[in-house]
Amino acid sequence: DKARAAERIERTQNAPQVDTAGIDRLKVAFDKARAYAAAKAPGLAIRNPKITIGGMTISPAKAESKNPGALYVKSGGEYLGKIADGKFLSVQGCSPAQREQVLKFVADPAEAAKVYGQETGVCCVCNATLKSKWRLAGIGPVCAEKMGWAGLAEDFGGLPE
Repeated sequence: DKARAAERIERTQNAPQVDTAGIDRLKVAFDKARAYAAAKAPGLAIRNPKITIGGMTISPAKAESKNPGALYVKSGGEYLGKIADGKFLSVQGCSPAQREQVLKFVADPAEAAKVYGQETGVCCVCNATLKSKWRLAGIGPVCAEKMGWAGLAEDFGGLPE
């Protein structure tokens, strides 16, 4: 137990720093998604807002969880780590490429979402296929509004009424 505790402390101290401004932007986007859902369907709450990038899912920890305020990173059902206290605390199974992808995503979530959508033709929020001009935007119009990233859609005629 002492060895595992020492290893955990060392991993925490050596964990890569993440762009805290990016984390704040991502948390704001998740909060906006919850508020959007509440406004569109009063009484219903978005339970688990998440974003999928390159097979990895980033979602906020629940307020009553062991890590409130943290962001969880998973690949499929496999836990890769959490973003907390300005660091990405990855597990051993998280590859260096996955770690780099998470750090890049957190630095500018809206831009990473746009690039992902343009490259794959899939919206990172709802996983719908992006068609026509929305593929160029990299995110669907409803998801752009929901996440507070309407600027991604401005060059393509704005959001629907």
